[in-house]
Amino acid sequence: MKKTVVLLVILLSLSLVSAQDISLQKTKYFPQETLQAEITGNFIDPLGRANIAIYSGAQVHPTPAEAGLLKLQDKYLYYTVLPLQPGNYSIQIQDVKYFDAGVESSEPITKEFQIVAANQSYLSVDSGFILATGDFEIKVKALGASQTVTANFGATGEEISKQIGVGIERTFSFSVGNLSGSVESSISVGSYNIPVFLSLAEAVPENVSVNVTLDKNITIVIVDNVTEEEPEEPEITAETATPEQVKTCSDLEAEICSSGEKCDGTITFAGDAPCCKGQCVVEEERGGGGGIIIGIIILVLLAAAIWWIYRRAKKPKIAGPGEKIKGRTKAFKERMKGEEVKKSLTKV
Repeated sequence: MKKTVVLLVILLSLSLVSAQDISLQKTKYFPQETLQAEITGNFIDPLGRANIAIYSGAQVHPTPAEAGLLKLQDKYLYYTVLPLQPGNYSIQIQDVKYFDAGVESSEPITKEFQIVAANQSYLSVDSGFILATGDFEIKVKALGASQTVTANFGATGEEISKQIGVGIERTFSFSVGNLSGSVESSISVGSYNIPVFLSLAEAVPENVSVNVTLDKNITIVIVDNVTEEEPEEPEITAETATPEQVKTCSDLEAEICSSGEKCDGTITFAGDAPCCKGQCVVEEERGGGGGIIIGIIILVLLAAAIWWIYRRAKKPKIAGPGEKIKGRTKAFKERMKGEEVKKSLTKV
């Protein structure tokens, strides 16, 4: 009986420990916000950034230029700057082996979220975590509206405030001050809480895989932390392309909207090409209504001018005082002439 209980406890503990999970701070994001995720699980294969993808509906979205992955003991920290187009999205871990309740599996692990249109001001940051060996900086972009942004570094209490115009990115530089050794802290800016890991004893190369021991209990493995443009992908040919790579918008039962049109529906991707699952409608040009109104006003004024000229030409001319006197004199002379005698005279 005791052995059975012990076995059940072990199996229950194993299933809890080996549960795979992608934890997001929220389920709804604004366009170009920075998504921060915490990934836990009993992975057989180490995760790389290539194993994590953002999907728009059923189609994978092109890999963003700003994304990073960090292993922190038994969990991973991941961040990415989200796309601009609103819609239903998901983050998916794929092509990696792990234990699920003690059974080996390679099924994709998925977490769904939404990107919704914004009607308020918000921020985007260029990194979801900081790993540094000295003074460091973060970049913050104001979206939706101009705003005053304040960033606070918890380890030193340093606080920086800046006015940022809409769509503008500003740099916030922080000093490690008198800190030494290994430090784990965070930066708060807007709704973001950005983990900060400092190793002030040794230099850490950027964008390489390296182990950094902060203290006895914290070991970090830099998996990927890319904040610049990705290197060009090798050219895809008919011989090397996968079935997913050769799909076109027609294969997805969608169409490509031409210049001056917008998609009234859902946008998916065939490779890098945006495909519209819906109708492509003509965008209304700004200021078009004003031009029509101005044209109508000009036509009305022109018609009024023609009417005035016509009435002017048809109106009888009124004689002045001089012309009236001249006319009366002429009439008097005509009366004084008398009637012309046309018959011969006869004797009475």
